Amino acid sequence: MHIIKSFWKPIAWSLVVLILSGMTGETVSKIEIIYFPQIDKVVHFTMYFVFTFLMMYDFTRYKDKIFSRTQIILFSLISAILYGGGMELLQRISALHRSSDIMDFLANSTGAIVAVLLYKQLAFIFDTVIKLFTVPKKSRSL
Repeated sequence: MHIIKSFWKPIAWSLVVLILSGMTGETVSKIEIIYFPQIDKVVHFTMYFVFTFLMMYDFTRYKDKIFSRTQIILFSLISAILYGGGMELLQRISALHRSSDIMDFLANSTGAIVAVLLYKQLAFIFDTVIKLFTVPKKSRSL
């Protein structure tokens, strides 16, 4: 339970990615809110950018601090790239009426790499936003 509580954000996001990647081609084509050529690459980039950022964010704030910065970067990056590859393979299932695409995989991987490169700046912004919306806990007086 401790792991789930500590890493609920990337776990939840990975489920969102799984659901979106597992949708049938017919369903995906109905969702188009904004359309421009190659929008799906932007979506792939964004999904794996967020996934990698959330993994790194939770690992750097994990209370046991048992991982080095290099280990966090490598684990987050490799996990995101492997997960992206797995999702592309999942889309080869004919019942989904989707096709796997090397360009989607490259967009996934690029999103993960950019998240690593921008992590420090984005984590600062993320922390600031969280502080703005966090209600301070009342202290208990005896």
